[in-house]
Amino acid sequence: MSGTAEQETGDVLIAPFSGIECVALRYQIEECRLSFPYILPWYVTIHEATRAVEFSVQSAAGTVPITEPIRTVVLTNKIVETTSADRAPSERIKQFEQKHEDIPESTVWQRPPAPLEPLFRMLSLGTRRYSEQRAARGEDVTVVGHVTDGGSGIDPVVVSDRSSMATVFRMAKTSIAGLLVGVCGLLLGYFLLFFG
Repeated sequence: MSGTAEQETGDVLIAPFSGIECVALRYQIEECRLSFPYILPWYVTIHEATRAVEFSVQSAAGTVPITEPIRTVVLTNKIVETTSADRAPSERIKQFEQKHEDIPESTVWQRPPAPLEPLFRMLSLGTRRYSEQRAARGEDVTVVGHVTDGGSGIDPVVVSDRSSMATVFRMAKTSIAGLLVGVCGLLLGYFLLFFG
């Protein structure tokens, strides 16, 4: 179902890095590290979470409440802050990291051995990127899910800011990739069995 995210009353989420109010949210912290197969720096997710509060989707067909927990948020990614390893993040992000024990305060990528430090800084290793995907009240969203037992709402699987078709395609990409790998494996096995 596609429509406008509405919320008359109830709890509102505050995005942890930007402080913006929203009804659905996915946030993540990434750190620049070396990829050993390719020996190139890339961003690795070190913490992420998805949250939502009860809201409704208003469309031409009517209003449908979204009351169940959301499993996936596929919204436009907004990088709130990028902090190099030798700089402290903003106060808001610093407080957030201190409240969550599963976020490492420092890693070997941020505090390398002294002889390697110039190389790490040149490659920006240890740099952290803080991003959010959020749906605010009044924004257009697409919700994919199942009708609840009482028929009064949707148990959402995905909340997206893309069109209905783009959201379904995004959900199907993983399945299609797995199917293609399986077909390739079958063809290879067939070829080796009969021609090898």
